[in-house]
Amino acid sequence: MKTIGSGQLPFGVLAWFGIVMGTVSCAKTPPEATPAAEAPVSSAPAPAPAEPAAPVPATATPAASATAPASPALECSIRIEPKIKLGQSAKVHFRLAQRAAQTVYVLNWRTPLEGLRGDDFSVVRDGTEIPYRGPMMKRGNPSAESYLALEASKPLEADVNLALAYDFSKPGHYRITFRGKIWDLVTQQSEIPRPLDKHQPVQLTCASVETDVAP
Repeated sequence: MKTIGSGQLPFGVLAWFGIVMGTVSCAKTPPEATPAAEAPVSSAPAPAPAEPAAPVPATATPAASATAPASPALECSIRIEPKIKLGQSAKVHFRLAQRAAQTVYVLNWRTPLEGLRGDDFSVVRDGTEIPYRGPMMKRGNPSAESYLALEASKPLEADVNLALAYDFSKPGHYRITFRGKIWDLVTQQSEIPRPLDKHQPVQLTCASVETDVAP
């Protein structure tokens, strides 16, 4: 081996040392990259999504009423003498009125306005109902003459003798009630007469009256 001067290493030793150091340098694991800092997680709950505003409902327009105008109210009353002598007529005075400004037209059927034509009165003597024994009529379509104009200032009135159809031949206390109705009430004169299937009846309410029949 060739000798090298003092303080110097032989060339072979230097070559071997360089190989070893190179190997160590290549095998060294590179340092790991520092992980990026994670964003802090908030402990507060996430805000709830805003609810959509409720739609404002449109204002409904009421539909036009299909109801026909109400008929004028009719006022009915009957009157009889408080005392009747046995054998005399049992005359009842009937009155029909209305307060509306408009004239209306009433069918006179089965009212005292045409006489006794049916069992339209209740006659009770001392608690016993007296049967009707008068005429009963079958009807066809009415004529215009059967309708009477009823004005606000002019009531319709008529007298009827109940003794023609009810038994007043015994003394006693009699209670009389009109239980009939207006079979057709018309508000337009141009509509009269109306056939039976077009009639618009109106119930009447008349206060009862009382009389005493004595010898």
